[in-house]
Amino acid sequence: VRSAKLLRPAFSQAGHRSSTLIGKSHHNVWARSFLTPRKSVPLSSSLVSQRFLSVPTSKKADELPYDYKDLSNETLFILARVKKHGACKERLRREIMVVDKCSWEDANIKVDEMDKANDKYKHFALLPYQAGIALGVVSAATCVPLVAHLDTALWFNEVFVGEDLPDGGLDDLQNAWQVGSWTWNWMEPYLGTLSFALLGLQFARAQMEKIALTPFTEWVLERRAERLVREYPQYHKAIVKDFARTDPW
Repeated sequence: VRSAKLLRPAFSQAGHRSSTLIGKSHHNVWARSFLTPRKSVPLSSSLVSQRFLSVPTSKKADELPYDYKDLSNETLFILARVKKHGACKERLRREIMVVDKCSWEDANIKVDEMDKANDKYKHFALLPYQAGIALGVVSAATCVPLVAHLDTALWFNEVFVGEDLPDGGLDDLQNAWQVGSWTWNWMEPYLGTLSFALLGLQFARAQMEKIALTPFTEWVLERRAERLVREYPQYHKAIVKDFARTDPW
């Protein structure tokens, strides 16, 4: 037992030295593997260049599509799903070629006819949007002078409002800030009410989209597409509807 106790420190020291030597040798091997320069391999013959760095050939470049008519049916279908009108139009041409057994040129004439039929009532459909554009432009252009311009504010007050002048008269309206503080008495309800009305309409539209209730624009596009389908029932319904819905005004 006593000899075993005497030999235990010697064995532990020897084990520590051996583990240290092994660790150093492993470290040296790891360092040499990264620090030793390796023989370079030509890029053209490597696997990386063959799989990831290849360039197209002249034959492949000659197959580059320049228009929707150069694309395959599968590619046109994918582009039509993301509402690309050019793809929807080319799909309709090919549908007409199959159904009417005609050439691409004759199918293109038929597509132009359907395009005119699709735009038949567009003037009535655009009236709400044109009215909204006009109202927005007029409101944006007149709100600043109605609030801060003295002559415009005096005219508007005399014709529509009938508000009394400040106690000091026109002497208290020497700059745009003073004019604005006076006109804000009747402009604040107008601007504030209009802003809140727009906010409420935006909130209502967001809730409609969450429960799949189509807003006015979607409703107009859907009605237009259904009308074109009724006028040309011989062609595939989905293809005609995609063409009608993506057709720009």
